[in-house]
Amino acid sequence: MDIRALEARQRRVLMIVLAINLATFAMMFLRSLWRVLRDAWAELRMESAA
Repeated sequence: MDIRALEARQRRVLMIVLAINLATFAMMFLRSLWRVLRDAWAELRMESAA
């Protein structure tokens, strides 16, 4: 197998893995942000009800 072809294939696989990792990170970050905002909203509602 040609070295350039091997490098191109490895680069493509690494880009796919990077995209998967970025998507996973984004989902985890957004979920955490959602939970923080939801909890803060619930706390504000409790304070205003008291």
